[in-house]
Amino acid sequence: MNSSRSGYFSYFHYVFDTYLYTMSYVFPGKGHYFDSYNQPNNFWKDYSSLTNPTLEMVEAFEYVDGSDGKLKISDSQGNAIKYNAPEDLFANKDPRMFATIITPNTDWAFNGITAKVELRRGIIDNNTKITSGAINPSEVYGEGENKITIVGAAGPLQNSGDATKTGFYLKKYLTQNAGQLGAYGNSITPYLVFRYAEILLNYSEACIELGQNQEALNSINLIRDRAGIAQLNQVSLEKIRHERRVELAFENHRFWDLKRWRIATEVINNKQPYSLFPWLNWEEGKSPSEMKYTFESIATAKNPLTFPSILYYEPIPNAGMPYLIQNIGY
Repeated sequence: MNSSRSGYFSYFHYVFDTYLYTMSYVFPGKGHYFDSYNQPNNFWKDYSSLTNPTLEMVEAFEYVDGSDGKLKISDSQGNAIKYNAPEDLFANKDPRMFATIITPNTDWAFNGITAKVELRRGIIDNNTKITSGAINPSEVYGEGENKITIVGAAGPLQNSGDATKTGFYLKKYLTQNAGQLGAYGNSITPYLVFRYAEILLNYSEACIELGQNQEALNSINLIRDRAGIAQLNQVSLEKIRHERRVELAFENHRFWDLKRWRIATEVINNKQPYSLFPWLNWEEGKSPSEMKYTFESIATAKNPLTFPSILYYEPIPNAGMPYLIQNIGY
């Protein structure tokens, strides 16, 4: 990288979030509803989030040392690994994941409620699963001080209610608010339209296509440095696309990226998304806070996704203009 370009990137490295284009909101006057519609189940009385990140999305975020992000839910013999607390499963994951996705026991505050996001599918006692199809405070397990609700206050559920179906909630764009929510439409979190990280990702992608691998690597590592994750030693088009997936998650890029790369038919077709369900492992005589958790990966209660090749294109509005040739399939 030449000295002038190096200085350019170094300068922006220190003011990474200063240069961006957002859609801003104010309240009263012009607020939005995103916070109202996307809270964890027990933090809002009328709605909770149906924007549920999948297990695949969580595992797309690497560990801070740069290793593959697949969660360690079982050992080499296939036995479930027991964790002291459900959040321990996610230790040392990419910090961007925690800024993007609500995971079990995340501290949260909204609508006058300050609590942890309690995610528990049920209880395992002597290899028997005890669960429910609803979040019901009266459905408890155990006795006295050791009793606990069977399903967590935030779910997950498979086929019922507004609670997460995947074991995760969206966090990006949400604002914690410990006070009472005054009314619908008072959220003022800006909507990200274009920010410097996307400029770096666009630049890296162009460089790798032109064979300028070192320039591409330098740009990607600026993003990873900021995130607090290990630098890459080498870069490829696949790695740039992966970095784009996690850095710009839920910012309205992924679908269009898959279309322009012409890989949507491979990535989306017959894709079965997966959920991650935490289970409390019961130990008689102990407080639930002292019991361990295991995790189960299962297919979500949704049909596999499809993407027919016709969707690579859009129909041409040609009413009254017969000389235009319509795209194939429309």
